[in-house]
Amino acid sequence: MGLAVASLLCQDPVKVTDIEDFDDIWCEFLEDFISLGGKVD
Repeated sequence: MGLAVASLLCQDPVKVTDIEDFDDIWCEFLEDFISLGGKVD
């Protein structure tokens, strides 16, 4: 379920900021976050 949510967020066309590549960084963070079981050190 977590990955599905992450993919939905990553595919969301809404731009959160004007920072280029922000979506890619956010997606990488989400994937890492979920792969760690939702825990960030």
